[in-house]
Amino acid sequence: MTLLIGLLLVVPVIMTEVSEESNYFDHHKLGNYLVLDVLPEAEQDDLVDVIISGEFEGIENSILQLESLYGNLNIGKKYRTLNGFKAFVTRNQIESLVLEKDVKSIISSNAPLETQIDDAISESNIDDLYSSPYSLDGSGITVAIIDSGCDVDHESFDDDQIVAFVDVTTGEVFTPPITGYDNGPTGHGTSMASIVAGTGAHEGVAPGAELVIICMWNSTGVGSAESFLNACDWIAVHKDDYGTDGIDIVSISLSDVRNPRSAHSADPYASAVDSLVEDEGLICITTAGSFSTSPRPIRTPGTAQYSITVGNVQDPQEGGWAKYYESREGPSDYSDTTPEGYYKPDIMAPGHNILCAEAGGDHNNYDEVGGTSPSTAFVAGVVALLLQADPTLADDSDYDGNPDVKQLLWASAVDVPGDIEHGFDNSYGCGRVDGLEIMDFLDTDISTTRQTAPTVFSGYPLGSYARYDEPLWRIDPVSKEDWYKVVVYGGHIITVEVMCDPDLMVEVRLYDNYLKVREDESIGRGDDCAVAYSAGSTKTYYIRIKLVGINGVQGWPGDWYDIHIGLDS
Repeated sequence: MTLLIGLLLVVPVIMTEVSEESNYFDHHKLGNYLVLDVLPEAEQDDLVDVIISGEFEGIENSILQLESLYGNLNIGKKYRTLNGFKAFVTRNQIESLVLEKDVKSIISSNAPLETQIDDAISESNIDDLYSSPYSLDGSGITVAIIDSGCDVDHESFDDDQIVAFVDVTTGEVFTPPITGYDNGPTGHGTSMASIVAGTGAHEGVAPGAELVIICMWNSTGVGSAESFLNACDWIAVHKDDYGTDGIDIVSISLSDVRNPRSAHSADPYASAVDSLVEDEGLICITTAGSFSTSPRPIRTPGTAQYSITVGNVQDPQEGGWAKYYESREGPSDYSDTTPEGYYKPDIMAPGHNILCAEAGGDHNNYDEVGGTSPSTAFVAGVVALLLQADPTLADDSDYDGNPDVKQLLWASAVDVPGDIEHGFDNSYGCGRVDGLEIMDFLDTDISTTRQTAPTVFSGYPLGSYARYDEPLWRIDPVSKEDWYKVVVYGGHIITVEVMCDPDLMVEVRLYDNYLKVREDESIGRGDDCAVAYSAGSTKTYYIRIKLVGINGVQGWPGDWYDIHIGLDS
């Protein structure tokens, strides 16, 4: 069970990788279970500071039951975002607790974490969001950044832009005028904050957004599992207290090697992030993880089912759109209830040689960073722009646990060169984020109801109608359908052809008023559909294009389609 957590900052030329063989706990197998041993120098009765999570039916009663079996657990904090608690237990108690069926994971509270824009904004067409009718800059949106802190005196941040600075290692909370610092050895938090919302010489993606900085690195430059979970809990409790309308987005550019699947292999980091999305209504952006010369699993908390997990591509200024070789790949299931067809990463974004603020010095220096960390901050800024354009994108309209803005990113993603597998997959997610494509999905829609269907033919002359690049996605806006109307005089043949983009699966139906007369359905992603029907007397016909998945399940994120409707004698 590898517990070393890396915050993925890659500096040019010098690249280091945290070994996946470095364990805080040694481990061995006992039957079908993973048994954890404390550090070799610890005796059997020495107290060890751990965090225990599980499938507990009421945390208080579960603690009492466990203590009746295994003695005093010296309980510390009980977590709001994790079904678990901090405890000081002996090596003997650990070896017993890990065999409890309701215990999902035991991790060290002190498991260490380490730190791991201009052209990217332009090449990703994010400037099309700025110049859109919405005039977007992220104003009114608040982004919480869990990281190593921030050099709040850097010229990249306006005086009133950082609305709170929280140090979860000391419990201190600073509000304007802000006192803040970056405890990370590389100034990682400062870099990420400037990518999200910097306002200096090199602006971030959403320079109008407000920031809540959550420092989880202590004064000696060390972060931990406990401080990360404390950060998640602080956000859950205080999400409504800071910013224009409270915290909207949580940006998390850190990761850990996920525990291997076993009887007790639950992922506490991902569980806490999913709780922020499901229970607190926040949008969480997480990193897929870097340092991979060959496919390796997505790192936690990027494994979280409901977070927006981001991989890394290099922009044309760095050699052309392509996935950067270090960006990690799925699959990434972290619990026995993970649904089939669950892919990670969700989206790719620029993350190679991104120019951003450098902590310390004269507070006006900039440097290039790379990895999935800056890609994550980039997407957090994009989401801030989108929530400013349409706050309802924070909702979950189809009740699948994912906020609508995540589905918008899925649907509007642009294919990445080298992706030979059509559609959503575990290497490239849905593709690369692109501002122009996003705006088209928001602003271009033929119709979503029979009542508002446009009449594309009304009798003579005979001929054809074509519409290209029509977006269809799961929130379209709620019906996942497009409608067209044809009025036919006399006996003519109606033909409908729908050409699908790689992610799309559709069902095409032709109705004689309300009577279905023809239908066809995609049998795989990117599969085209066509129907033809010989119309009788003068009648009104309707054509419905509906998003579907395998076996008719409405599930694929969506994409574009082209439609051709013909009327011949």
